[in-house]
Formats: sequence, C-alpha cells, structure tokens
Amino acid sequence: VGTVESSQGLIKANLALGRTQEALQIAKEGARRWAESAKSLTMLGVALSHYGEPQKARKIFHDAMAMDPRCPEAVTALSQLNVAEEKYTEAIEFLKAQLKQGESENIYLQMADVYTHQQNWPEAMQQIHRALAINPVSESALKLLHRTELLMKGKDP
Repeated sequence: VGTVESSQGLIKANLALGRTQEALQIAKEGARRWAESAKSLTMLGVALSHYGEPQKARKIFHDAMAMDPRCPEAVTALSQLNVAEEKYTEAIEFLKAQLKQGESENIYLQMADVYTHQQNWPEAMQQIHRALAINPVSESALKLLHRTELLMKGKDP
C-alpha cells in the first residue's frame, strides 16, 4: 500500500465486504508504516471497532486526536462509535467541545446525526442548516436534510 489514502480505501473496502480481519491487518500495517499520521491511526481504530474492540478503538481515536486535534476522520469515528454505543450525551458533549476550536461542516453534520438518532428533529435540523450555512452545496448536508425530513414524516429512508 503506497499512501495513507490508498490504505484507507483498502480498509473501507474490506470492511464494506465484511472482511474485518483483512481490514485490521491492513490498518495495523498502515499504523506501523505511518506512525505519525492521525488518519492512519484512526483507520486502525475504525478496524478495531468493527472487529469488536470498541474500547481499544476509543483509545486509539483519542490518541489520533492528540496528534491532530482537528483530524476529521478521528472526530467522525469517535462520534460514530458513541452513537453505535448509544452514548448520545457523550457524543454531543464531545462534538460541542470540538466546535470550540472552530466551526466545521463535518462537526455540525455529526451533531445532526446524533440528534437524528435521538429523534430530536428540531436540533437535527438546526445542525444541518448550520452545516449548509458553511457550505450551501454540501452533498452530505443535503442528503442528511432529505433523510431527516423523511424520518420526521415517519418514513424510513
């Protein structure tokens, strides 16, 4: 694997195909090869969380953010882990703390996702609109807006 990005792609592909062990091996190799990369470390955490090791993954996400406090992959991965474990309050507190370092479309979308899981539609919509204020053509925000509107109407997208 030549770059962090190509390693990341291979890990994501293997996870999508249910090849957790292969993804974990690639992630471990990437973490060794690019030991100073928060993104590479985050991918190891993602693989570990899929492998059934959420506490190890959580520690690795924190380690990645210690390397790069604004690493979007680490912020997203930790937020998604909190949601998967239904730690919604912890997820929101973490994301609000991230906002203190500066506004980010990604953070607002992560917050909207947490609020959507809680079925807190007004807060979810507010966060989506904040993301759109930063990037009015954000495909991710527009997709989440559409999905949230459907969920609000009782339709499961």
